[in-house]
Amino acid sequence: MVSGVKAKGIAIMRGLMVVAIAVLVSACGTTFNSRGQVYDGPGQVTAVYVYSFLDLREGALGKQFLVEVRRQLSDALSKEGIRTKQLWFNESPLRAQFSLEAKGPNPATTNTRVPVDEVVVATREDEQSFGATHRLLVFPASVMMSNTGSNFDIRWTLIDAQTNKVHWSTTSFSSHMKWFLGDENPTGRATEFVDGLMAELRKSHVISGRGP
Repeated sequence: MVSGVKAKGIAIMRGLMVVAIAVLVSACGTTFNSRGQVYDGPGQVTAVYVYSFLDLREGALGKQFLVEVRRQLSDALSKEGIRTKQLWFNESPLRAQFSLEAKGPNPATTNTRVPVDEVVVATREDEQSFGATHRLLVFPASVMMSNTGSNFDIRWTLIDAQTNKVHWSTTSFSSHMKWFLGDENPTGRATEFVDGLMAELRKSHVISGRGP
């Protein structure tokens, strides 16, 4: 009798865990707003140097989430026949020259200017050695945190590496409800995030699904 009650209790707990996971997944999402803009560059996007500043918000977004985004973004673009090289801000030699630690009552925000242009200029030689046709700037425009989760807006800007002309840009809006830890389900969250970007790149004719 006792063992039966115990088994029933375990079954109930498993059921609750399944429901919790389902709710967690449904409470997370990413949407894009390209305002109908399509890629207007003169040539194909074949080699992209990615400048990611997402690690400025590692505490809010989650370290493992960012690790997964880095890996999955590279893999997804490679499947489209696009070579990539990524430089994340905390790996930049210029990182040590700037104090960007968030201070005050809301550590998710800071008014300190981020040296985006300086990082690009300092990396130009490596970008050229890589043979980049374009550079992709990934910048966390806004991150809002609460006890129940986070909402963050990311700006994506695709620039011709030769002319420095912007040929496409968009903003993504993501939400993540947390249960216990802010970095829960990093692989699934990153998959939804990157898949959303890839769908937007196809929609905007940045890539055509040609494959390698």
